[in-house]
Amino acid sequence: MDLIQSILMGIVQGLSEFLPISSSAHLVFTSNFYKVFRGIEIVQESNQEIFLDIMLHLGTLIAVLIYFRKEIFEILKALYFGLKNKDYSSREFKLGMYIILGTVITVLIAYPLNEVAGGLVFMPSVVGMLLVGTGVLLLFSEYWAKKHTDKKDISIKNSILIAIAQGLAALPGFSRSGCNRTFKRYGQNLCCKIFIPA
Repeated sequence: MDLIQSILMGIVQGLSEFLPISSSAHLVFTSNFYKVFRGIEIVQESNQEIFLDIMLHLGTLIAVLIYFRKEIFEILKALYFGLKNKDYSSREFKLGMYIILGTVITVLIAYPLNEVAGGLVFMPSVVGMLLVGTGVLLLFSEYWAKKHTDKKDISIKNSILIAIAQGLAALPGFSRSGCNRTFKRYGQNLCCKIFIPA
C-alpha cells in the first residue's frame, strides 16, 4: 500500500459512506482496481489494508458524532434522568433504550462475521454479489414505500430488525446506508444512531 492508494480510499470512503452503495464494497473495488492498474497481485494478506479500513470508518464515526452531537446529548440526558426519576415515558428515553438493545444485537451478529468480512477484502467477486443483494433490498424498499405510506413509531420489533440489518452490514457489499433506506419506515434516525456504537 502506498500514499496514493490511501488517499484514493479516503476519498471513496468520504463520498460513499452515507450513500446506499456500501462504502466497504467500494473500498474493496478501489483497492483492487488500483492493484490491477499498478500490476500488484490482488490476492494477498495485507494487515495494512484492514487497518486502513478501520481508520477510515473511525473517521466516519467522528463525523457522525459531530453531526448528531445535539441528539446524542438529549438521549444521554433522557437516559440519565429517566433512570434517576424512574420516568421511562419520554421518546428520547425509549429511543436510547432501543439504541442500546439494537447495539447489543448488532455486535452479536457483526462480531462473528468479522473474520469473514476481513477475508472478503480480497474477494471482489463475492463483494459484488452482496452489492447486488443490497440493490435488490433497495428496489424492494421503493416498492414497499409505494404500497405503505404510513410511518410507524419506533418499537422493540423495529429496533431488532434494524439491528439485524446493521449487523449484516459488517460484510462488505451489504450497505449500512442501504439498511437505513430500506428500514426508513421503521425509524431512520435509529439506524443512524445504532451505527455510532456499532
